[in-house]
Amino acid sequence: MGRAGRWTDAARVGRHRRDLNFVVRCGVLSHHCAVGSSRSGCPMTTETVRPATARQPWYSILYLQVLMAIALGILIGYFFPNLGKSLKPLGDGFIALIKMMIAPIIMIMTICE
Repeated sequence: MGRAGRWTDAARVGRHRRDLNFVVRCGVLSHHCAVGSSRSGCPMTTETVRPATARQPWYSILYLQVLMAIALGILIGYFFPNLGKSLKPLGDGFIALIKMMIAPIIMIMTICE
C-alpha cells in the first residue's frame, strides 16, 4: 500500500493476477466478484474461465457406435444368414460377459451409496 493508503500500481496488478489465477484454476466466478473486480469494474465472464472444447469426431461417440453395430447386425442377419449363425458364439459370449458384470456393479453401487 502507498503512503495515502491506496494500492500502488504494482500491488494492484499483483492482487489482480492472484485473483485471476484463482478464478482460472478453480473456475469460481463468485470468488472473483467477492474478492474484487477487474479494473473496468466488470467481473470476468465464463467464456474466459472455461477453455474451448474440441469437437469429437462422429465415429467416436458411443451411442452412434451402438446404433451402427445394431444396424450392422440386422444387415448381416438379413443378407447373410449363415454368417449370422456362425457369429452366434460371439454374441452368446458377449451376453455372458454382461451377465457376469451385473452382480459386481450392483454390489459396488450399493456399497458406495
